[in-house]
Amino acid sequence: MLFRLTPIVPAAIVDTVMSVLKTSVGRKLAMAFTGKLLLLFLLGHAIGNATFWVGAINSYAAHLHALPSLVWVFRLGLFALLSLHIWQGIALTLENRAAGGGGYAVTAYRSATIASRTMIWSGLAIAGFLIYHLLHLTVQVLHPAAAAATHADALGRPDVHGMLVAGLHDFVTAAVYGVGMIALGLHLFHGIASSVQTFGLNGPRSFRWLERAGVALALFVAAAFIAIPASILAGLVR
Repeated sequence: MLFRLTPIVPAAIVDTVMSVLKTSVGRKLAMAFTGKLLLLFLLGHAIGNATFWVGAINSYAAHLHALPSLVWVFRLGLFALLSLHIWQGIALTLENRAAGGGGYAVTAYRSATIASRTMIWSGLAIAGFLIYHLLHLTVQVLHPAAAAATHADALGRPDVHGMLVAGLHDFVTAAVYGVGMIALGLHLFHGIASSVQTFGLNGPRSFRWLERAGVALALFVAAAFIAIPASILAGLVR
């Protein structure tokens, strides 16, 4: 007896989603939704990185990679989110430029800023930095002499702390991280408030406060990440 394999996601749903993503509204919603999920990841990543300050990042990394299958599922999901965000961002930018429009969330009570006018460029800078970051700390082909995969700490765990200090003590590497985090801050500065606006959760009176909250959160995230290379480069952490 033959059985027909039923796809996990029905073709009708896939077709509907693809049709929606071809519209301007659909692209804006996709950008806002994926952006919010990526922001949650950044906040979680920043919290995990905070273990560096108390000398526990080796323990954190060891526990994080204790379940490699789960880590890879998470990585693939993150890659899918990031790919959709980049794809829709580029498509929306090209559509806006062809139509002579501006950013993806423009209203009468919002004026253009450097962050809003450079969203595509800050996004591409972040993508370039992400590749560098993965080569440095995940694939570990940059600064291989201190790679955590081949160097253990006193407890036999991969020495992530030593890898960070050795790599970020180099001025060029630290500068790449600094530029990447500045690009991230600019991207979040506009993206956080704009995504709230895309969901229709604000108005002329509340937008100013939402924008300020977005700026504060963007500064927090960027500062949390840039503090580690800055402190290492300054010789405050060894």
